[in-house]
Amino acid sequence: MGCTGSKQATGGTEISSTTAVANPAAEAPVELGVDTKPTNEAAATPASSEPTTPVPAASETKPVEEAAAPVTEEAPKASEETPAPVETPAADDATPAPVAESSAAPEDEEELVPKYHIDEFGNKIDDVTGGRVWSYAYYRARKDAEFHAQERGRCFEASKKAFEEDRKKEAKELSEEGKSHGVKMEEANQRAVDEIIKPQNLETSEKIDLHGLLVAEAVKATKDFVKSVIATRGDSVEKLEIITGAGHHSDKAKGPVIKPAIITMCQEEGWKLVADEGNEGSFTLFLKDPAPAADAQ
Repeated sequence: MGCTGSKQATGGTEISSTTAVANPAAEAPVELGVDTKPTNEAAATPASSEPTTPVPAASETKPVEEAAAPVTEEAPKASEETPAPVETPAADDATPAPVAESSAAPEDEEELVPKYHIDEFGNKIDDVTGGRVWSYAYYRARKDAEFHAQERGRCFEASKKAFEEDRKKEAKELSEEGKSHGVKMEEANQRAVDEIIKPQNLETSEKIDLHGLLVAEAVKATKDFVKSVIATRGDSVEKLEIITGAGHHSDKAKGPVIKPAIITMCQEEGWKLVADEGNEGSFTLFLKDPAPAADAQ
């Protein structure tokens, strides 16, 4: 993540427009066939001619282990409400599990948010990378989006295989499940965008900071911001500040990604964008005719 604020030395991180999709992890098999019901104690008690103490009801006693159907330590207690075992397909079937809401139980803040310090501009800066650090909700949302992206890819691959093997019904079901994961991925990424954009109060601001956004998110956020200002405050606002970051934390092989995307978008919209002198990660977008200056490069 980048570390530049408005008019400051830049070190912004640019995030690739394509969320990396890792190979989905193999799912742990569900242990089947464990008899979780308590055994019948009366049936296991040998007959005797001697008087015996009355046997309490099954709900008042612990189950007795029988040789034919032993109750293992892993079996849930009779008093616990547990769902029946779910039969899972063999690995070759590649049928995905039902769509999950998240990748796992939510990690706490220390596990997701990097260690940071506060710079002179009030930004949280990663102690290791020097990039910007965001809220726990931001990292939680990105992690959920990554999970659903992986599941989407897994479903589509399984759907393709099922179709090739003439399992048309299963292929369709897998395809629909993949689409469902895609929707959840987009929703999670939007939560991350909200964590970046909402605190900036763009309704009254004349500046937008795109650090922490993916390329497509940054382009959309900038376009929406500029058009909103033109529609509601165009008569009183002459220029806007667009902070893209310099791209110092982007992939070295690819270079900055958000910065050129914003320049291209402004050119397509016919907006006058000028690079700020002395700050390679900041631009001024003129809503009215600017004084002579070099165009953005």
